[in-house]
This record gives sequence, structure tokens and C-alpha cells, in this order.
Amino acid sequence: MGRKKKKDRTPVVFPQVQVAIESIDLDANGIGHVDGKVHFIDGAITGETVVAEITRVKPSYSKGRTLQVLNTVSTRTTPKCPHYGVCGGCAMQHIEPNAQVAIKNRALEDLLQRIGRQTPEQMMPPIYGSFWGYRHRARLSTRFVIKKERFFVGVSRESIFLRGGHAGMPCVAQACVQHDCAPGQYAGHAEHFHAYSPN
Repeated sequence: MGRKKKKDRTPVVFPQVQVAIESIDLDANGIGHVDGKVHFIDGAITGETVVAEITRVKPSYSKGRTLQVLNTVSTRTTPKCPHYGVCGGCAMQHIEPNAQVAIKNRALEDLLQRIGRQTPEQMMPPIYGSFWGYRHRARLSTRFVIKKERFFVGVSRESIFLRGGHAGMPCVAQACVQHDCAPGQYAGHAEHFHAYSPN
């Protein structure tokens, strides 16, 4: 038998490109074109020009993440949640709340016209309440961490798998969009799983 080839441990170098953001999708990816090709850039906002790191290249589009914002728009804000970008939720927290509503409203109009083939005679103003502490439900993921001999509960798979459970339940315990009653209940779920663990 031949020797197994050693894995190439050379660090991957992602190409960088400057992108002028023309619009934004509901996943909070800024959309722009470079040499006629569509680029979806995480963390970029309509009207900005950013330097992005390209992480995925496809024949018809590329995906990347923002490294530097060359010109900042007034709708950009500092995310309130300390776990923004990690837990997998609240993808638009870097955008001012009222601007988020406007983006979603435009997306609804686009869906009605592009898919429904309908142009509303009148669009009612959006109905919304508080931007924080409004969620009473969340889809949770769990993971049993062998070294810690216990279960961890997180808002998403990323919140517990990327962080490895090192911070306990970081996103659940401090999620700014969750109602005040939620963290204690989720902590109870973790203890419930732990009680029925194999050990």
C-alpha cells in the first residue's frame, strides 16, 4: 500500500474585492456587481462601498464578507446583542431598526410583483412594536459536550457548535430580542436534558 498523502495545511487565502452595494436581501447580504457578476456580501448595506473577502465562488455569483466599509451610510448602527454574528439570528442588527422594516416592506412588494404578478393599488404602512424583547418563541439546538459531561442549549446550531459550549448558553441567556421570561426557561431546558444524559 502506498503512503497516505499528508493533508495540505497551507492557510487558505481568500481573494478581496471592492464592491458597491446596490441593494440588500432578507438574509442581510448586500448585493453588488463586479465585472457584471453578482456578489452577495455579508455585513454590507445598500449605498455603501466595501472591501470584501470572497469566501465562495460560483459560475453565476460569489459570496463574501465585509472586511472594511469605505463609506458608511446613516442606517448603519452598532449591534446591540453581544452575540450578533455568532448565534445565527438577527442578521440585520447592524442596520437601524426602522430601516430594517423598510427593507422587509420592499421585499414584500417585490415578491408580490415578481412572483404574484400583482401590483397593489395601495400599501398599508407596516405594523410593528418594540424592536427588543418581543420574541416569546425560539427554535433551539442542543449538544452534549463530552468533556463537560453536560448538555448545552443554544438559539441555533452555530451558537453551541462554533463556540463549543464554552460559554454555557451565551445566546439564549442574553438574546436581546427574547422576552425577559425566556432565558430562565431555556436554562431549565438545559438542566432537563442533563438530568436524562447517559451519564
